[in-house]
Amino acid sequence: MRLFCSFLFTIFFYVIISAQDPEEPVRPSLLTDRLYSDGFVYPTFLFDEQHAWLKLGYRITNSTRFEVQAFYDKYATSEERLRIPLMVKSYFSSKWYSFAGAEPEYLLGKTHGLRPVSGAMQTVKLKPRLDSIGGVGYDVQEDFMLEAKVNHQINNSKLPYKGQESNAEKNSLLTIGGRFKF
Repeated sequence: MRLFCSFLFTIFFYVIISAQDPEEPVRPSLLTDRLYSDGFVYPTFLFDEQHAWLKLGYRITNSTRFEVQAFYDKYATSEERLRIPLMVKSYFSSKWYSFAGAEPEYLLGKTHGLRPVSGAMQTVKLKPRLDSIGGVGYDVQEDFMLEAKVNHQINNSKLPYKGQESNAEKNSLLTIGGRFKF
């Protein structure tokens, strides 16, 4: 509970700091003028791999946005995962932004793989992992962005990050990536 309250305090503190910047007022408009979306789906790869991404956002002010994203990944190992980052994004210049939020990750489907349980390998269903996230990004062009993100696990799930063998304790993950639309 203390960790959850700390997380909420961080989000509210982030929004309050962002609110201190003077900016031009947002003109009164319809809700649809502030909503935006984006996404893509890769074709099915060799070995039946599938990957998809969706973003829904709401522009609160000219420099602050709330975004919900969804990442679906089905790997050649038949493992299916769904990540749903919820974040507040704040632009501190025309191209630079910072963000903070939460990201649950779910292991989908029937296959959960063999995991060590009491010294023996057993197939188990793992509860979702919940991470706090934060980072910075740079919009190089309208269709090209770079981002550095830190995930820090805040619950006791044993679901490892993709590429990890196991998850015996709370972990953190640094991701450096980009997105280019063509």
